[in-house]
Amino acid sequence: MTLSTRIHAATIMLCMLCIGAVACMTLVFGTAPRSVEIPVTDQSLVNGVWGNDGSGVWSNGQSIIAVDRLPWTPWSVIAFDWLRPPGEPLTATVRSGSLTVVATPDLRARRVQLLLPQPQQRTAFELTSATRRVDGDRRDLGVFFDRVVLQRMHIPTQTLVIMLLGYALPLLGAAVWLWRGQWFGVAVYAGYAVLYLTLLWQEVQSGFAYPSLLLVSPWRELLSLFFVVMGVRRPYGGDVVIPRGGRRFGLDLARGTALLIVLVAHFIPLMLPEWSQNRDIFRWFLITGAMAVDTFFTLSGYLIGAILLRSLPRFGQPTMLRWYLARRWLRTLPAAYISMVVVWLIAAPKSLSDYLWSLFFLGTMNPARVSEEFGFWWSLGTEELFYLLFPLLLYVTVKRFPAQRAFVLTLAVFGLVPFVVRLVGGLVLAPEVAGNLDYAPYARIDSMLWGIVIAWVRSARPEWFKWLAVHGVAPGIFVFAVGYMLALDPQRWFMATLLFSHVLATLGSALLLPRLEQIRTLGWGVADRAISWAALVSYSAYLYHTMAMHRTHIWFGSSDSVPQMLGLLGLYLTMTFVLAGLSFYWVETPFLHWRDKHYPEKDS
Repeated sequence: MTLSTRIHAATIMLCMLCIGAVACMTLVFGTAPRSVEIPVTDQSLVNGVWGNDGSGVWSNGQSIIAVDRLPWTPWSVIAFDWLRPPGEPLTATVRSGSLTVVATPDLRARRVQLLLPQPQQRTAFELTSATRRVDGDRRDLGVFFDRVVLQRMHIPTQTLVIMLLGYALPLLGAAVWLWRGQWFGVAVYAGYAVLYLTLLWQEVQSGFAYPSLLLVSPWRELLSLFFVVMGVRRPYGGDVVIPRGGRRFGLDLARGTALLIVLVAHFIPLMLPEWSQNRDIFRWFLITGAMAVDTFFTLSGYLIGAILLRSLPRFGQPTMLRWYLARRWLRTLPAAYISMVVVWLIAAPKSLSDYLWSLFFLGTMNPARVSEEFGFWWSLGTEELFYLLFPLLLYVTVKRFPAQRAFVLTLAVFGLVPFVVRLVGGLVLAPEVAGNLDYAPYARIDSMLWGIVIAWVRSARPEWFKWLAVHGVAPGIFVFAVGYMLALDPQRWFMATLLFSHVLATLGSALLLPRLEQIRTLGWGVADRAISWAALVSYSAYLYHTMAMHRTHIWFGSSDSVPQMLGLLGLYLTMTFVLAGLSFYWVETPFLHWRDKHYPEKDS
């Protein structure tokens, strides 16, 4: 398929989708009323008032007015008409969330306008004022208000056009990339279009209470343009190689990139307060870091899967099981436990019990009580639980069934059990507790499965592996993006997010692995060596990065300016990689040498 054909097809699909988006928004905004009056005498909506005096109510100095979110809420203002009691003017304040407006009413009606700031379905506005007594009235009277009106703002046509273009840019990138998948790209893009229109319809119905950050993030234009540029490039046309072992630069590139994303995601406490306290920015960084951890899980499954498949014919032997567990634990546990000692010496834990629970990877086992010490060890606990249980189950099944059937059966069990745990947890637990299942190792041990599946494809079906190396990028990005979107916006489809968001993220990452295996270099030796070294020390960097962040925060606090924020980021990353280098060369390397001497790699 030529470049011009792909661009023309993408443009046609994009235009069709934009027409649907315009029709969807026009249907809602074209039929929406221009204003809705909130009855001030309705006690379910207005509290802190004195009765009903004619056409309005008197505030007692601390009134709360509840405003329901409507489809056009983001483009609306709240208007108060009030009067003051007889005497000197009273200063009144209107607050909602972090927004505050101070006004001094006079004898005439006064209107205060605020953009509705909160994402909840019902937003509380607090109207406070001084009070005074009036002759013949024992009540403390604040301001008198007779009308509270939610009004729709006028939006210029050009503003709406710009907004729609902002929504459309990610779709253009998706169209180009998915079309590169040739015939199945059309079907995938059709599914993406249906999903997009569904989301847009839900947004306009709920007043954009929880917009997907993939569509409204301030970074969307840069990311979307990047994917458009990458998408219009020629598809991979080189010779597809089936890797056989050793370190591969493509995997190092994925691991180094994921590590950097995790480090930056945990940089939030050092950011400018107006960034770190912004709901959208906070979730963007938090979930981006979580998706990077999913990439780590996929890589772990891919590499471990290759080892398991090589050992599979002999896995029914107890010596093989002991060999596998010894090599896994000598790779991960010494560095992890030494890091806990180092952290204790530098900053003793505030909660000894939480520290001890995390020491045995149990700090996040109870979703209702997540450990405050070493909370990030949930991912290590997930991998360690997988490293223990998967080979044990495989050892048992290999004794009863043929090796390949035992392998498939073990995969099925590890895919089904965590899914059932999340399903039951989502149904019986409170949403805020069920959401913590994302950090419970027993609910996430399926995160390595898709990497193992790709390792099996590489071993047993090399022709499939080669096909994915050429055609797997577009569906991989699409599947990963859907999982990412669910995680960013869990309030929309809570159960779907709980059950599938991380599954889709790991599946999308796994589909990219065959293409990553074909990357030999970035073409710049310095960058290649830096990436390979960062991937080499990535495990130690993960162990020490939160300590480096906390020490930087203790010394300098949050940022006051962008230059300072960049400086703190540089200091934090430098500390992390210095500690990671020391840990790798002084801890990991000696234990790995001892492991290779006593438990050498077995031939396939």
